[in-house]
Amino acid sequence: MPSPWKTGCVIFDDPVLRSGGWASFTDENGSPSEPFRINGTGQLGSDVVWWLNIDYTNMGVSGLRKHPRFRGDYYLRTRMDQIFAEWGASSFSPADKTVLGATLFWRVMEFARIHYRFDRIPLDSLRSGIREVWPNDEVLDPKIREAMLNSLTEYTHCERTEVALENSGKNISFVLPRYRHAASILDSPVPDNDWKIVPSSQVPKNCVIDANFRKWMTDFGKPVLVQAVVSEINPEVNGLLNFGSGVRKHKVRDRENAPSARRFWDPDRSWMTVDEAIVLSRFANVSVSEVIASGRLVRLSDYQNAWPQETGNPEFLSWSYGLFMENVWTARTSILPGERETSGWQIFYRSLDHVLCLQAAHVLREKGLVIMGYGTGRVSARIPNGMTDAEMADAALAAGVVPESLDPSMTQFGSHTKSIMAFLIRGAADLDRKRFHQADLKCLEKHSVLKAGNQPVAS
Repeated sequence: MPSPWKTGCVIFDDPVLRSGGWASFTDENGSPSEPFRINGTGQLGSDVVWWLNIDYTNMGVSGLRKHPRFRGDYYLRTRMDQIFAEWGASSFSPADKTVLGATLFWRVMEFARIHYRFDRIPLDSLRSGIREVWPNDEVLDPKIREAMLNSLTEYTHCERTEVALENSGKNISFVLPRYRHAASILDSPVPDNDWKIVPSSQVPKNCVIDANFRKWMTDFGKPVLVQAVVSEINPEVNGLLNFGSGVRKHKVRDRENAPSARRFWDPDRSWMTVDEAIVLSRFANVSVSEVIASGRLVRLSDYQNAWPQETGNPEFLSWSYGLFMENVWTARTSILPGERETSGWQIFYRSLDHVLCLQAAHVLREKGLVIMGYGTGRVSARIPNGMTDAEMADAALAAGVVPESLDPSMTQFGSHTKSIMAFLIRGAADLDRKRFHQADLKCLEKHSVLKAGNQPVAS
């Protein structure tokens, strides 16, 4: 069935001036037009939703933000330039990029239509649009809410030395394979919002997380958050963990009764999910002082039709499907505009993502890279001086991540696994990325058939 929309991509010569550039658009079946020159937004048809190479700030300055015809380069969560880099298209001409951009934009939005029955392209961002199909989170007891927000970490900025930075070169992002990462998160059980403070009489005394605590948790049988003090962190991993980094201010619900009537409060990062606490206990002393527990665990599949669970073709190779899935799991961890509630979905999904990113960052660091930060399915690093592309790809393979860029002229490495990784990284043996295009189309066809006749999800 044709989609109800056309999508386009615009690469302005200067995103600030917008006085000239290249554009291309798809029809309702996803077939792109030939690229053409424009001299401004006035030449862009009103029956197309255009994806522009303009960042969030300049979309606001230009008056194009929240415009029904235009979407900024951040709309799909991964910025347009990084999308082209991952696809291996950084060296493409602007004209060719618009054809690829219009095509990929259409495919990602088609997955959203298939799974969420959108009849138009959401306005603010794909993630926000998906989040809006979910009910609002419940209002929590203030103490429970504060504990949950104190435990929330989205991104860790790692501690590093000036010497390490001087001995390294360019920054590069490594992406955890989106489909597999999203599937593992979305399939994990999370607590519902029936939270209670566990009486101190039920918590082990002088509780340091060890084998005895883990046995108590198993016998207790409920998902928990713990308030703990972290100390004596192993110096070999302290900079990587940088415990406490990544917290954010949050709006105060009750300003009249808040200290100093402040609009925001600063989290102290004293709370964490028990999973994160157990991981930290491998490298540090983690002393638990208080525990809150939820009554039961739920899964996303309890609330909506589950998607296919295959981890091979075409889901694994479909770049567009992976980006759609990333928007799904991050949507379930976001808060709707105007809302200030939180839930176990946010906290435990983010915690699992954080642990998986930490594992990848640890391997990359062992391979000699300088880790700058990690979270939300990515690891940011600096390449040590003298490291070759082949060595970087070896490090990525060991960590199970994909570099955003690599020399497209590199040859296959020799082993079957590394050859596949080389292809997935950059398409060294297929500069036109034909196999990726084929995987996208096969995946779209497969999901269209599977979802035919299904009722809307998450309603």
